[in-house]
Amino acid sequence: MKDTETAHSDKISEITKDVEKCLINDYMVDDSLYSTPNFYKLTSKVNTEELKTPPFEVLLDSYRKAQSTKQENGDLNAISIGAINGS
Repeated sequence: MKDTETAHSDKISEITKDVEKCLINDYMVDDSLYSTPNFYKLTSKVNTEELKTPPFEVLLDSYRKAQSTKQENGDLNAISIGAINGS
């Protein structure tokens, strides 16, 4: 039984060394390239606010204005909101 435990312990040590070699040498886990933080220039709060979607009412008003402009220009594909609602 003692021989089996010793052989098992030796195999575990061998596997541990192989894993360390693989991770450290082959995959460069401890490479300083990966531990150095990357700095990014973040956009200002003003730029971030510009990216936000406008309120629904503003979008709807803009859409309705665009649709009425298409109808005034004779665009036959434009359907008025009133026609859809039955007005």
